[in-house]
Amino acid sequence: MDDGEVNSLFEAGIYSMLQAGDVDISNSQRLIKKINEDSAFIAYEKEIASLVINSPDYLNKNFEISELPLKSIQLGGKRAKGGMWDQFKNPFSKKYRDTWKVAANELTWLLRSIGVKSKVVVNKNGNVIINHKFKDIFDLRPSDNGSRSFEYDVVSIITGFLYHDIAGGNDLMEIKGNWNNSYSKKDIEWKANGDKIIEEGMKKWKEKMDEDRLKWIRETR
Repeated sequence: MDDGEVNSLFEAGIYSMLQAGDVDISNSQRLIKKINEDSAFIAYEKEIASLVINSPDYLNKNFEISELPLKSIQLGGKRAKGGMWDQFKNPFSKKYRDTWKVAANELTWLLRSIGVKSKVVVNKNGNVIINHKFKDIFDLRPSDNGSRSFEYDVVSIITGFLYHDIAGGNDLMEIKGNWNNSYSKKDIEWKANGDKIIEEGMKKWKEKMDEDRLKWIRETR
């Protein structure tokens, strides 16, 4: 472990304990896949896809979108509603299942909140390459901006104290990521309009079912 490249939370923790200044997840197919499949990141790429297909240059010429603002993304999923203390006391409750999924998600502890800078290269044929990059600090301490609940910060106070203050993990180690996602014309248009297509399809299916039901009622009278 001397190249600074990590493939897991465990490896990042070892580098932190060794007081490394930075680590890189860019070549970790496993971690990049987890980020790409995170619900918040999927929503972000849907926004980008909409910008692409709504551009007047789309399918007319090659172009780039290189001035996208820095995007803050919360990885790891969304916790269930309700007080964190009650959720902590009832780990097997179905209504708190989402919170424990967040707690078990590797991204919650490795990255959690990242600022992503993206660049988009669009080919005239509709193929798209999206470059994402970010820098984050591997710090298990609570947030200092008041964005999380008191109970959530209490958990971070405990984990941060144990890991950084007792175990000696570096709380200034930087985590970097830089990768490309490539999409075909079909892929990017589905990202942009998939939800709308599904909604319209469900609406038409319901209308067809209602028509068939009324037709059956008339024929059986």
